[in-house]
Amino acid sequence: MKKSFIMTISLVSVLAICMAVFAACGKKHNFSKTYTYDNEYHWRACTDKDCKEVKDKAKHTYGKWEVTKKPTATEKGARTRYCTVCKKKHTEEIAALQANPVTLKEGVMLGKKYDGKAVTFTKEQFNFMGNGAVTFMYKAGESEWTAVAPMAVGMYKVKVMVAETEMYQAGVAEFDFEIKKGDNMITLKDGAMLGKVYDGNAVEITKEKFNVMGTGEATFMFQKDGEEAWTAEAPMAAGMYKVKVMVAECMNYNAGEATFNFEIKKADNTITLKEDVTLGKTYDGTAVEITKEKFNIMGTGEVTFMFQKNGEETWTADAPMAAGMYKVKVMVAACMNYNAGEAMFDFEISKADNAITLKDGEMLGKTYDGTAVEITKEKFNVMGTGEVTFMFQKNGEETWSAEAPMTAGMYKVKVMVAACMNYNAGEATFDFEIKKADNAITLKEDVTLGKVHDGNAVVITKEQFNVMGMGEVTFMFQKDGEETWSAEAPSEVGKYKVKVMVAECMNYNAGEATFNFEITAAAEGGETK
Repeated sequence: MKKSFIMTISLVSVLAICMAVFAACGKKHNFSKTYTYDNEYHWRACTDKDCKEVKDKAKHTYGKWEVTKKPTATEKGARTRYCTVCKKKHTEEIAALQANPVTLKEGVMLGKKYDGKAVTFTKEQFNFMGNGAVTFMYKAGESEWTAVAPMAVGMYKVKVMVAETEMYQAGVAEFDFEIKKGDNMITLKDGAMLGKVYDGNAVEITKEKFNVMGTGEATFMFQKDGEEAWTAEAPMAAGMYKVKVMVAECMNYNAGEATFNFEIKKADNTITLKEDVTLGKTYDGTAVEITKEKFNIMGTGEVTFMFQKNGEETWTADAPMAAGMYKVKVMVAACMNYNAGEAMFDFEISKADNAITLKDGEMLGKTYDGTAVEITKEKFNVMGTGEVTFMFQKNGEETWSAEAPMTAGMYKVKVMVAACMNYNAGEATFDFEIKKADNAITLKEDVTLGKVHDGNAVVITKEQFNVMGMGEVTFMFQKDGEETWSAEAPSEVGKYKVKVMVAECMNYNAGEATFNFEITAAAEGGETK
């Protein structure tokens, strides 16, 4: 920059002089194409006779030095450079090379602890002269020198070699150093967890969960918080613990140990209903039975139950018995390995079917007596409190009627029970019979069948008897001592039997009865004898 500035000033000065010359003498100069120079300046001289004018006068500007003779430890050297404008040569001597002792800087330690990386040395760790390139060679014991830096634990030498420069001889020095075994810094790996939630298995702690140096065997000891003893057996129960990780010494690392805290947390109590288990039931008049054995429950905590009927707010410890929709809250107390837990389950006590049966000893039918059959709720085993109604059907007919029958025949009664709180509506059909009554034939009060002989047949009619129903009444007669019966009424004096026969009718069976009567002889003079 300075040379350029000086050259610019020089050119301006020359130009000014030329202009002055032209102005003064008005003559045109012829300047040499080559430069004239002295030790400090160069210029182009005017070639005209006796003209002293110059042009382009300036200080020399030199290029780079070129060593023409290298110095040694005993002889000086030389170097040359040239002006970039006029090519003037400038030579100067180079002093003989100075010795280059290599020493270790104060406070610098060459060795290190093993870290899995090759040892690294830099020129900044050493004192030496000049700026010669620095290289290193290494050896262990009696081995050959190598440019490969060692990394394994051991005792080594490093040879520091400083290249020769223009001013300094090459330098070399050897230094001892040691790569010591590294300390075993045991740390937990990122993301690794030692503890867990209780699952019935021992905690699994392995070497792979830790950042461990070297190949030494890793062993573990465990201690529960609050206890003094250590054990090699990994814990499984919930609690706070310590694990001592112990790594044995190996080729490159010292033995090491570290202690870590961890926790086996109590597991949540997941309460589920066992497979194929049903909580509800059909109403049977007893409370629903819900026990611990119906559920999958973790741990040994006490199990209690609370019940709530749907649509109500209150909970009770009393198990329900009435039909309805319910919730049961299953509550398990905390134990050593499990937290307290609760879960709710819906269940139903469904209404029972109304199984209607006839009570033992009860009869629905009867013998015809002229009144309607009496069938009441009390004759049946009926569930619940639902209203009981009856419908009747005569066999062979299609219609049903609420009116109880009275005439003889085969019937069905349909017993219908309305739904109530605990029972569904139900119905059942029962067969019954109103049997035809026996025809009890008796002689009417104050009626006499016999008579005094008057030559006419005795007159015996239906009206003389108490006869049931509307069956046709016929008579057969037999004289005492004879075997035959005859439909012809007798007229002769004698003792007789009359068989009164009543045919079957709708409500009565056929019947017959035998009555004695006598036709007595008339007395002479009209009196009976």
